[in-house]
Amino acid sequence: MTDIALDEKLDKENNPNNAQLVFTSHDVYVLDQNNFRRDQIWFCEKNDNQATEVYSLLEFSPNKKKDNLILRYLSGRYGALPIISSFDMFKGDN
Repeated sequence: MTDIALDEKLDKENNPNNAQLVFTSHDVYVLDQNNFRRDQIWFCEKNDNQATEVYSLLEFSPNKKKDNLILRYLSGRYGALPIISSFDMFKGDN
């Protein structure tokens, strides 16, 4: 669904003035160098002091023709991985 919304917003016919789109997502499938440049993809991660650090994919210099950004992200290459195990949202309050 994210890709459909992005295609709609990035389409030149729907966006003739080249308006900027800023969004956040946990959908790893947006990590596509065919839609976005490396300087347009940013990550957020908490440091040891619990302050949020923001950094660009550009800092990692991925190769557009051979690097699979999704696999590299999920393997931890770029950091910013969510720590799902720390959430207790599925546990009851009993």
